[in-house]
Amino acid sequence: MSLTIHVIHTVASLGVSAGGPSRTVPALCAAVAAACPNTTVEIVTAEQPAYGRNIEATGVPTYTAAAGSGGAALRSLLAQRIDTALASHDAVLLHDHGQWLALNRASAAAARSRGLKRVVSPRGMLTPWALRHRAWKKRAAWLLYARRDFREASVLHATSAEEAREFRGLGARQPIALIPNGVHYHEQRQPAPSKTRTMVFLSRLHPKKGVQELVTAWRAVAPSGWRLVLAGPDEAHMLGQLNLSQADTIDYVGEVEGDQKWHLLESASVAVLPSYSENFGVVVAEALMAGTPAIATHGTPWQGLMTHGCGWWIPMTPAALAETLRTVTTLDEASLAEMGRRGREWVTASFTWPSIGRKMAAVYRWMACDGDAPAWVAH
Repeated sequence: MSLTIHVIHTVASLGVSAGGPSRTVPALCAAVAAACPNTTVEIVTAEQPAYGRNIEATGVPTYTAAAGSGGAALRSLLAQRIDTALASHDAVLLHDHGQWLALNRASAAAARSRGLKRVVSPRGMLTPWALRHRAWKKRAAWLLYARRDFREASVLHATSAEEAREFRGLGARQPIALIPNGVHYHEQRQPAPSKTRTMVFLSRLHPKKGVQELVTAWRAVAPSGWRLVLAGPDEAHMLGQLNLSQADTIDYVGEVEGDQKWHLLESASVAVLPSYSENFGVVVAEALMAGTPAIATHGTPWQGLMTHGCGWWIPMTPAALAETLRTVTTLDEASLAEMGRRGREWVTASFTWPSIGRKMAAVYRWMACDGDAPAWVAH
């Protein structure tokens, strides 16, 4: 009889405006469950009204601590879920997403007190840019508890080779599973023809995402016959700082989801993510799945855009951004469409959830049963 494994995922928020983990964690859980019938998963999270409604994790049991209930309630909920899992499964693992927050601390403490193995996916919260943001608070937290929590993880999960190198730079000595985030397969549709060519930015409006620099470069280049569409929640209240006006060829369309998001990506000529720091950057994979080439910066792990001929990977400097906008907006639509076709082939082969679910399920089985580590785990 095969060993039954249960994995409890902890993530601070599944709020619709909470960023990438609110989407990728449920998708990863569903992919693991589909890949391995003997491995079951659940999510423990917290209500955070500031990020809007929680995204439903289809087919994945989710247990939620009430908003404002604090660390004690999170620890109690997690302890209950661990007790229930231990009573009915051969092995129980924890998989914690993020760093610094109360639920991350609760996961580390539970693993320590129960002797459980724990995977940690920092989800971009340990990149150099993230560590510089509110640096004094993070230095204090690192010394008080976060360094111990990080170094006690049984396995670290990196979504890119760059992130894995950052872990080693922080003193990590444990195995690192290198498994990218994924994108749902999407059946490409042909958008209606448009006389206006569009570049789309689809992410949170936040200083980390380089949206102010993008708007400045766009105004400087002023490409004829093009519009820039900004889509995403105004998390950092940046819209007022951008000072958009009718004179701009720039539209802000707010937050988009589901079919509206896919239509926006499919109808765009190019997508752009000029971020200072991303551990992955799911929107780039989504743009490629939609058949749209992408511009990404060296703060993202998307150098494959160049090697696969489906976009641009550039320094995050005003000069490089403006020069790339000039180059891209002079290309004809047929050339951009061919780049998009190559990008869709690449992302379909390498970044869809079924293959990623199989890889993560193999990591869990190895952790529970020992034996040889999967090829994507580096010691």
